[in-house]
Amino acid sequence: MKKILFLLIMTVFVFSGCERNPAGALMYNGVNNSDPSSWANPFIIYRNGDIMTRVLPMDDAIGAFTNIWEKYRQDGNVLEARYTGVSHSGFMSFKMKWTGQPSERYDTGATANNVAFWLTTSTGTSKDLSAAGYTKMSFWYKSELASGTEVVINVFGHDYPARDFVITGSSGWTLCQLNISSYSSNAVENYIIVTMQPVSPATSCNGGTIYLDDIRLSK
Repeated sequence: MKKILFLLIMTVFVFSGCERNPAGALMYNGVNNSDPSSWANPFIIYRNGDIMTRVLPMDDAIGAFTNIWEKYRQDGNVLEARYTGVSHSGFMSFKMKWTGQPSERYDTGATANNVAFWLTTSTGTSKDLSAAGYTKMSFWYKSELASGTEVVINVFGHDYPARDFVITGSSGWTLCQLNISSYSSNAVENYIIVTMQPVSPATSCNGGTIYLDDIRLSK
């Protein structure tokens, strides 16, 4: 799989008050991973246009496995981390739009009839989050999906064939809260993986759009 280059120039803002990830939390060098008090609660992964995973360079915070966002962007396929005009917490959200057309995998060059992106914990390696004590992953989503299309969201390192949360159809802003207390946390590679695909894998679909906001971990 290949990390995707950002399609937008991103500016990272730091939130104040309870929404701030304090210095020393999670992604900074020198964190004492054995001390639970050094981990932010809640830890804001994404909010109102800001990716706060602390993965640098910022390009490496987002991953994808096909060239849909580069080669077929002109057809209406969009992966935009700072989409303006639709938001739960402010005025921006994370937008993924797919027309349903196939694209090519980075690893094998084979044709894929689904698309996905993920927010990673670190560059090239997994992250030990076992001392943090997080028990819940939550996020807000808004969906506009064509018939026969689904969005599968896996969290905290879960990957295919896991189906932690499945979205079909269309909805206004909706809160999803997932219990991750039983998930393995000593080698987490991704906070969240978002896959859009046909409900029946062997068929095609017309895709759709999903918006995400307020992605966070809490204890």
